[in-house]
Amino acid sequence: MAAGFVALAVVVFLVVLFLISAIKVAREYERGIVFRLGRLLPEPKGPGLFLLIPIVDRMVKVDLRTITLNIPPQEVITKDNVPVRVNAVAYFRIVEPKQAIVQVENFMVATSQKAQTTLRSVLGQHVLDELLSEREKIKRDPAGDHRRGDRPVGDQGLGGRGEGRRDTGEHAARDGAAGRSRARAACEGDQRRGRVSRHPSG
Repeated sequence: MAAGFVALAVVVFLVVLFLISAIKVAREYERGIVFRLGRLLPEPKGPGLFLLIPIVDRMVKVDLRTITLNIPPQEVITKDNVPVRVNAVAYFRIVEPKQAIVQVENFMVATSQKAQTTLRSVLGQHVLDELLSEREKIKRDPAGDHRRGDRPVGDQGLGGRGEGRRDTGEHAARDGAAGRSRARAACEGDQRRGRVSRHPSG
């Protein structure tokens, strides 16, 4: 009798352990990318309740909400060769969970690097006066390109659309203005030296 009770308890324990490992819940904004013996299942799991095969299945959860990504300060050379330091915030959302996991090693790092490259590329096409006077227009342009093209973020097929918010910031304006002043002073000094050198020596 005691042996039978112990065997029954062990079976119940194993069943409960199996159910705990097999039953998964994904929230409304989550999707589960499941690999079965290393192979990707056709469709993501969720939202709601679903079952996995313990040991055989491995799941990676993907958040579909809009993610706010702080871009590190970037040193940018404007079109008129003035150095400025800029801050930026990028917003992106994953629309293809399978691609985000399978085709990109780390989509957060990939998106951050893409945003930094885009920031430097876009701001480098403008002169300092445009960065200070047309900030709203510059902020909208890169995001508009992604929306019109409906292109994934990143070159590796990351299934997300990015909406960037570029902000030169007050410190960037001060640095840029100081750099522009130094450039003008150097130019005026060169012009004065040029005028002096053209005077006849006798």
